[in-house]
Amino acid sequence: MLMPSDTEREKMGTSTIIAIISLGISVIAVIITLSFNLISHQQYMKSLDPLLSFRLIEYHHFLYLSVSNTGKSVAKNIRIEIVELLNNGNDNELHLDAFFQNEFELYPTETVQGMIGIYGENVVDHVFPVLKAHINYKKEKPKSKCQYSRTITFTTAYENKILADVNIDTKKIDDSVTSLSRSNIRIANYLDGHQLFHFDSINIKSDSSLKNDMFEVYNKNKKIQIKNRTQEKQSKNNNEL
Repeated sequence: MLMPSDTEREKMGTSTIIAIISLGISVIAVIITLSFNLISHQQYMKSLDPLLSFRLIEYHHFLYLSVSNTGKSVAKNIRIEIVELLNNGNDNELHLDAFFQNEFELYPTETVQGMIGIYGENVVDHVFPVLKAHINYKKEKPKSKCQYSRTITFTTAYENKILADVNIDTKKIDDSVTSLSRSNIRIANYLDGHQLFHFDSINIKSDSSLKNDMFEVYNKNKKIQIKNRTQEKQSKNNNEL
């Protein structure tokens, strides 16, 4: 029985080290991909949260608080506690509608409003009312309770139509999902030794695979052919025959 020479042993040792390093890199790549997938999912779920928007307006010498849900999902058990009204001249006393004493819910694009008090501006006093409030509500996905305090400033010229783009820019989310899909395809090609395509502008064919590297560890210099789509289909047909 012929024993391998020192040179052959050195080559086999080097091949084994390279295969082990390649395996370690592939495991790290899988962990990074899973982490990126989790972050993208969290960002997507956050983009679906309800979002309450407030406007303090004047109509026929009364102050009203308008509440709108400009988010993507329902806000339930909404309770708005009005703390105080400031900078309203001599009329800082609160005159609250009944709906501020009860809980209500708002679906996306829905709006409600209720009276806060009397508008304090007159010939002598020029006012710019400010309202302080505590807001509580529940969101559905994931189920959780949100509460915060904020200051709502007066909105002038309410009679004029005001346009506001309240849509969430999802371009970054779309780009992240596309990048994640391409990354998953490349890792899948490497792990199973087959060739898959994403059918986009960038199709990368892997030159090696985890299966090949593992095979080299046990069979040294032998390699498994990386199959493309045509070869994979032919192999499948031959097996069926």
